[in-house]
Amino acid sequence: MKKSLFLITAAAVAAISLTGCNKAPEEPSYTPSASGDIVADFAKDADKNIDMKKVEGTDATSADDKNAKGDVGDSVVEITNGKVIKYDGSDVFIVSFRFKNTTGENATFTGLFNVSAQQEGGELPVEVVLNVDGVDCNTVAQVVPDGETITVQKGYVLKNTADPVTVSVNEFSKIEGLDAITKTFNLK
Repeated sequence: MKKSLFLITAAAVAAISLTGCNKAPEEPSYTPSASGDIVADFAKDADKNIDMKKVEGTDATSADDKNAKGDVGDSVVEITNGKVIKYDGSDVFIVSFRFKNTTGENATFTGLFNVSAQQEGGELPVEVVLNVDGVDCNTVAQVVPDGETITVQKGYVLKNTADPVTVSVNEFSKIEGLDAITKTFNLK
């Protein structure tokens, strides 16, 4: 009895495993690099796509840069420049940052920092901008080796194009505003 139960189970397993034999192999949706690490490969070299000079829009200005650069946690961040663009029917503010990873290990900008943009006393919603020459919002997820510096970009949907926007960066583990760097941009 045990022998026949074993043979029936083995036959069922063989039948199930053969059902896919006549199917064509599926094309892989991801081709890993030599490292084979999907996380490390995501957004690899995205910073090479950034060039604010290519971005069509209106440059934002700032009169005061003294709080726009500094140590945030174990890294150095600088809020550099911004531009207002038309994107998907909205006015979107693209802001660029210089991020030097000095954590002692690989890190991503979005994994270390809380970034907010405020206008009219309220926080602006994030906008992931795609297919705009000179912009690559994937840089926030780019893995940056210790000691290296990259440019990072984020987009925010504006409430209007008249009132200034204040961008703040602070460490995730800190209370918002504590040890933060900030920069206020005039949009006109």
